[in-house]
Amino acid sequence: MNSGERRATASVGKGLSLVSVLIRSAARMTLQRTLDSAAQQDYPAVEIIVVAASGTAHPPLPDTWNGRPLRLVTSDQPLSPPSAGNRLLDVASGDFIAFLDDGDQWKPWHLSTMVKVLQTTPIASLAYSMAVMRDQTGAELGTVGARAHPLTFAEQSPLALHTALIRRELISNNAIARFDESLNALDDLDFVIACATLTPFAFLAEVTAMGDASSDDSERGGTDSALPSPRELAIIRIREKWMSQFNSWQAQPLGQLDLAALYLRYGDVRRAELMLQIASRNNWQDQALLNRFLQLCKEAGLVYDAESASPTDRVVEVSIAATTNATTGQNANRISPAGAVKKRLVR
Repeated sequence: MNSGERRATASVGKGLSLVSVLIRSAARMTLQRTLDSAAQQDYPAVEIIVVAASGTAHPPLPDTWNGRPLRLVTSDQPLSPPSAGNRLLDVASGDFIAFLDDGDQWKPWHLSTMVKVLQTTPIASLAYSMAVMRDQTGAELGTVGARAHPLTFAEQSPLALHTALIRRELISNNAIARFDESLNALDDLDFVIACATLTPFAFLAEVTAMGDASSDDSERGGTDSALPSPRELAIIRIREKWMSQFNSWQAQPLGQLDLAALYLRYGDVRRAELMLQIASRNNWQDQALLNRFLQLCKEAGLVYDAESASPTDRVVEVSIAATTNATTGQNANRISPAGAVKKRLVR
């Protein structure tokens, strides 16, 4: 983003929509850096609210930080991350809310950019972008953030929570959009799923944030290899909790393809095959989705070409409509948009 673009996004919604920046703080040494990041946003209307997740051990904070109003929500005892998150949701007053943990940062134009995304995408009540993840030494570990169908949330979150901007009305009007305080890990993922049941998401394919990988909540708890990890237990709990919703999303062709692509990305060909077999039952009406389905089948080694190969025990049979009536710009040999794909298993 160049300086002109930054000035343009800075002018969005001046004095109109307040953003509540919600910080769960364990009084880490990086808290000051995080507060600086929130205060240096070029968006004009920001309030910063910090919850003392470390309890009485948390130091006091001033009423302002670099000119921004700041409020510290105290606690007589330490709070778990989901409990701290809910405390913040209860006191936020902005039209939009954004989470930061005390090791994360934003680029100066993050909030102005995300406010513009939501203002221009009224159908969505949550927008998110990409974050560069760093280790304790500051070395970059890659980026987090991708466009994804909610069905893929059964496997992983497509976003770092601190890249998201949420309309507060989504939280205020729906008791379901809360952090699950029974979880000891992956509570951010559970919260994202809860939001996805209520609203479409808008994704901005741009890095606007930096994340601290060492503060990842996925590995909270003990490390006894003889017992399920907190992450494994959380995955089981989340899948059970949202099973009916995942089943509903699984009926959507785009979700089937996104999940199959995710499995292939991580080398789980067998699970990709099972999802593609489910997808093969669709009466395809969208040419782009059908083409993507066929490409994923090829990547998984599931397409049987009768002229050049022999059947195996993993086959998806594809019919080509060679006589499709072509119009300008169309290929006469394109895949038929309906009824062209059939599942065939050879055992």
